[in-house]
Amino acid sequence: MFKKHEFNVEAFYKLGEWLSTQNPNVDGCSNMQEGIYRAVIGRYYYYTFLKIRNIILFYDENNSTSLNGMGAHGLILSYLNALDDILGLDGELQDIAKGLGELRNLRNDADYKTNKEITIDDVNRAKGWVEYIETSLKSIEFEGKVGFEDILDYIKLVATQNRRMSQSVRFPKLKRNNKNIYYFE
Repeated sequence: MFKKHEFNVEAFYKLGEWLSTQNPNVDGCSNMQEGIYRAVIGRYYYYTFLKIRNIILFYDENNSTSLNGMGAHGLILSYLNALDDILGLDGELQDIAKGLGELRNLRNDADYKTNKEITIDDVNRAKGWVEYIETSLKSIEFEGKVGFEDILDYIKLVATQNRRMSQSVRFPKLKRNNKNIYYFE
């Protein structure tokens, strides 16, 4: 029988931290330091994105297909915004989504904009977003539950106890607009 493999995404964060300490002096490569900066930003983003996605997938099994596909990056942001609206969290998850969006923009710049110089300031900004998002995920509150995971666990509990899911305690639902763009509501 095969054992299910589960990659610990914290390795991405630790790899980013390790990379940031490496000596950039490599023969034949004049801009190795910038390459390191770009790689670090990418590892920080994927650590944060996958951590949030995996938490959602653990509790909200109904949305596993949509959050594992190509559009998952944008859908995670949509999911956080929709859940904030559903629970009436006054923008707390929306702020996390904005932070993840900013981190994604930094990652996109690092990965795709080779004509833009990536500096230590960009790395520090990326790390700041990671720290902000992690702190916010741990401190968010809803109906006496503290932390994103506890809130999702509570929603799952309400759903599994066959209680009538109210509009104030439910997971977001995947929708498609008239332009065939998926989003959560």
